[in-house]
Amino acid sequence: MERARNNLLWILSLKTGGSVRTAPASTPADAALLLSLQHAQAHRYQECVDAARQALKLNPRMAEAYNNLGFCYASLQKWDEGIENIREALKIMPDFPLASGNLSWMLAEKAKAGARVAPR
Repeated sequence: MERARNNLLWILSLKTGGSVRTAPASTPADAALLLSLQHAQAHRYQECVDAARQALKLNPRMAEAYNNLGFCYASLQKWDEGIENIREALKIMPDFPLASGNLSWMLAEKAKAGARVAPR
């Protein structure tokens, strides 16, 4: 639940345009995820990717890290990589509304970009 809380705080900070402080991470994987979220918030997407990959090295079943990795790839307009990572997040955590919303957004943006959307 701590990771979900941190994700929620990050989303709220985006809406308010400010920075929201989060509790200290409880594991090294959580710390890497938090760093990834901070990079995403600052629009430093390659750093976001690197930190999310570090989180996944430490905890390969961290759906939130896959979601953030997917979001950052999409922000770099690497649609296929983004979609692949979001789908991995949803395999781990099927009831993950943020990932579901990100997947819908990515598929729509990929289609708008004129790229062929790969079937599921």
